[in-house]
Amino acid sequence: MALLHPTFLWLALLSLLAIYIPRKEITADMSPKQRVLNHWTMFAGVIAAFFFFGLAGPQFVDKSYTDVMRPAEVVGLLDNSGSTSVRIPKTEKDMTYPGAINEPERVEISGALRKNFIEFAKARPQDKIGLMVFDDDAEVLLNRELDNGAKIEAALRNYKEPNNGTSIVKSLNKALDQFTDAPKDHDRILLIGTDGSFFDDLQGDASDALMKRIQDLNVIVYMVIASEPIDRQNIAGALDFVAATDGEDNVLVARNADELAKAFRMVSKFEPPVWEVLESRHSTDVSWMFFGGAGVMILIVLGAFVFGNRKPGQKKD
Repeated sequence: MALLHPTFLWLALLSLLAIYIPRKEITADMSPKQRVLNHWTMFAGVIAAFFFFGLAGPQFVDKSYTDVMRPAEVVGLLDNSGSTSVRIPKTEKDMTYPGAINEPERVEISGALRKNFIEFAKARPQDKIGLMVFDDDAEVLLNRELDNGAKIEAALRNYKEPNNGTSIVKSLNKALDQFTDAPKDHDRILLIGTDGSFFDDLQGDASDALMKRIQDLNVIVYMVIASEPIDRQNIAGALDFVAATDGEDNVLVARNADELAKAFRMVSKFEPPVWEVLESRHSTDVSWMFFGGAGVMILIVLGAFVFGNRKPGQKKD
């Protein structure tokens, strides 16, 4: 039950305190009228309580809800530095038998990152996904939009070849800038695709400032690292950085193209929280019940005054 004017509820409860006002003891020779007069404070309190309950506007409310998954706000930050021109094995089999590795069975890291991010974006049309690419600077290719997979594919299709160095601190700060206008009740995801050859830069004050900014903006960081052979120092740096914000499970390491595709698919399966949204509301006003109760009490009192002059045992004239 809901109340339109809950303030009147307190007046109704205060009115009921009249029941506890001291009264004379009822005797057997009292007429109904005398009994009502002896209890007038109680009757007045109950009538007032019914009246104020009615003024409070009690309603039975029937609500219908529907589940809504709000879009996540995603920014992809893809590494396009010179080191991503390195080629990694295509499959695990190519890694197991090094002598069998042929050049066609290897793929360039930068190309594999682009391909898999396109697949990631197409798999999540319900999310607002933006795209940035970085080397010694960061460039925003697309702002966050719903169903952005086709535009992301077009933007990356003829993008420049990997070159230059890596400025990860500047690039991460530019990526975080993209979330300043994101709705606070939506998940915020930063997906970094890289070969991981920059973690020496994420040390000391620069790293601490970035971590604080990530936490302040409530951004969840995923990092997918493509590397063969695996650079243990880089992986350790990635774990230290991401674990300080979201946990080591958000760092995925791929040693070949198949593992890289699997890593991106794993990230694409994250589920933002489901929100209950009010779809319809129907109210039934039941104030009349309380006004009716007040009326019944008034009729009882009036009846006692009109017909209750005779004392018990008194004969009718």
